[in-house]
Amino acid sequence: MRLFRVNKGWSQEELARQCGLDRTYVSAVERKRWNIALSNIEKMATALGVAAYQLLLSPQELLNLMTNPSNAQQRSSENDI
Repeated sequence: MRLFRVNKGWSQEELARQCGLDRTYVSAVERKRWNIALSNIEKMATALGVAAYQLLLSPQELLNLMTNPSNAQQRSSENDI
């Protein structure tokens, strides 16, 4: 999540504002201190302009996705099932 947020040039406060959440919640989620509710994953993904599943990827999976965009198409198709 942090990577997508930083890529947009947003602070934690801006992401929180865009999602209607508290900044401390965004911070805790990024630091893996709190579990995140599915509804909040959807809010954050929408605000960041990414698919919800992308926020759940490990750094290695995200790197693979970014270096091989065809993986994104395949993953997106799998999620439509």
